[in-house]
Amino acid sequence: MEAGIGANDPLVTAVAAKALQYGLKPDVRMEKGTNYPLTEIYLLDGERVRSRTVSDHLFRLPGVDNVERVTPSMVTLACNGARDAHHIQLSPSIKIGYGLPCQPIIGPCTVYPDIKQTVSELTKMGIKAIRGGCWKPRSSAYSFRGFGRKALRWLLEAVGENGVEIVWTEALESKHIEDIRRIKKEVGYPGEIGIWIGARSAGNQELHVELGKQHEFPVIIKNGIYERMVRQLFTRVEFVLAGPMHWREDGTLDEARSLPRGNNRVGICVRGTESLDPDSPFRFAPNHSLIATIHEKSWAPVGVDPSHSAGTMRNDLVLKNLASALAYGPDFVMVEAGYPDECLGRCDAEQNIPLRRVPEVLEIIAEHNRRNDLILA
Repeated sequence: MEAGIGANDPLVTAVAAKALQYGLKPDVRMEKGTNYPLTEIYLLDGERVRSRTVSDHLFRLPGVDNVERVTPSMVTLACNGARDAHHIQLSPSIKIGYGLPCQPIIGPCTVYPDIKQTVSELTKMGIKAIRGGCWKPRSSAYSFRGFGRKALRWLLEAVGENGVEIVWTEALESKHIEDIRRIKKEVGYPGEIGIWIGARSAGNQELHVELGKQHEFPVIIKNGIYERMVRQLFTRVEFVLAGPMHWREDGTLDEARSLPRGNNRVGICVRGTESLDPDSPFRFAPNHSLIATIHEKSWAPVGVDPSHSAGTMRNDLVLKNLASALAYGPDFVMVEAGYPDECLGRCDAEQNIPLRRVPEVLEIIAEHNRRNDLILA
């Protein structure tokens, strides 16, 4: 409340009455300020209504100095019916989560017509989870943007012929979800498809919401280029967890109809943030430390993309970046690899790990798993 307003002031009573009207429990507290006592009103969960479901603007009443959520949006252990809080089954033999072996997800940045050869070579190395971009968000209007639906068809045909258990691709728009569903059916791919939301789509709230309305595809959410805080990631994850939302005419959430239906097969991936140092060898500033924080504060599996933050294989920077990230205990690693050499990529070629060096990636991850006694449950 504004300075000087006491606990028994009618303005405080009005806020408390509004809280009760929406099914919340108001808790009025007095704090000692420098010049005046300060009145704070905590709006706690009611018997049938959670405070997180009531909009902030409803409490911007006369005398209210500031409305602030004192606990950030969190991916809670009990949210949306998750029974095994730390482990998510992605395919018959691939499970990710805290305490399990770190899983590699490897493939080219961009899917191209000869993707079948690349997938064949990767599967010969024992890789069961492939990644490949079909739609590519770019910072320049004149940069190659991927082959789109054609690429998705090439990719699904390639992974189907090679027995890949799960393939990951990026969706830029809500309509891509239906494209993926339709082409999967047309191709007859029997495995799983995962969808990731990339850094440049961090602000696409509708995409997050639509991915929360379906349960067919697991989701990985990468941090945005300017997202440096865990709570920002958690807020975005909640849009996937919440699923379809229904609102009453008074603007409050109809929780009974809304919350139980979201998609809880969701993970988080740190991929670096905007670099403030023009002389840094990294394309984006590594944010590996977020891995430990996310593990501490949530059930969500968390991985790392060392390719984007490094941005180059010069001096083996992607491999060194991977090794340093593993110290924070990621549950999975997304690595761009698969072109025959460093120069043949259509997109972000500099950070591509050539095929001949993929075994080094696998050994780095395997050594990490051995050293930490991580065994598949």
